[in-house]
Amino acid sequence: MKKALFLLAISFFIFSCNDVNDPQEENPVVKENLLKDWGGNGITGNGSEPTAFGWISSNSSAVWGPANSNVVGSTRYVDVSGSSNPQHTHNDTTYVGRLLMYRWDGSYWGSRLTKIVTLKANTNYTFKWKYEWWSNGTLPTYNLAIGSNSDGSTNIGNKDFPANSAKNLLTDGELKFKTNNAGEYYLIFTQNGLTSSEGTLIGMADLSLTED
Repeated sequence: MKKALFLLAISFFIFSCNDVNDPQEENPVVKENLLKDWGGNGITGNGSEPTAFGWISSNSSAVWGPANSNVVGSTRYVDVSGSSNPQHTHNDTTYVGRLLMYRWDGSYWGSRLTKIVTLKANTNYTFKWKYEWWSNGTLPTYNLAIGSNSDGSTNIGNKDFPANSAKNLLTDGELKFKTNNAGEYYLIFTQNGLTSSEGTLIGMADLSLTED
């Protein structure tokens, strides 16, 4: 009898130990994405222009189209899938999701695409995205800077992102930076070098900005 009770106690102890879950596994820390609306929250139709979600171009004649529209010469959101033409890939897999397509051809040459974010003082942040050479122009290198002025004169972070030589192939990119003061900052996207006849279209996806 005593032996049976002892074995029962041991079994209960082992079961109890195995049944204990790591609190961190049950409640993983989810970092807030400060750019969660970068893609227009998936909406289409009137009101789905990127400008409705904080995107700004320094090109005063920029044309902004609704998501998935065919407005000539426009910057817009595009939802892509396996049936899209062209197809977009990431890590050898067809990419399915929303892209923001911005232009640096024609009158857009030399322009800056910006988005404002509000950040804390003396804080480390990580920006991540996927980007591609969509079409037009010559193999580009894109640049992302962050600063308190939209013209790039007060940058606290800056990094070049060379595009893959294959068009419509999304590449992962990351930029880490630390703020000085609290307040509004600009994410500033530009295309480096080349000439006005070599301006490209960029596709970008899965943008995130999180506090480290």
